[in-house]
Amino acid sequence: HTLVIGRVLTASLPSADGGPLTYFRGRYRHLG
Repeated sequence: HTLVIGRVLTASLPSADGGPLTYFRGRYRHLG
């Protein structure tokens, strides 16, 4: 879980457009 969260943060920081953020958010929500 920690790895996933770290990856999400790393992928969300550089690209704050909304596309990747929403995708990762949905994935995180699905996992949680």
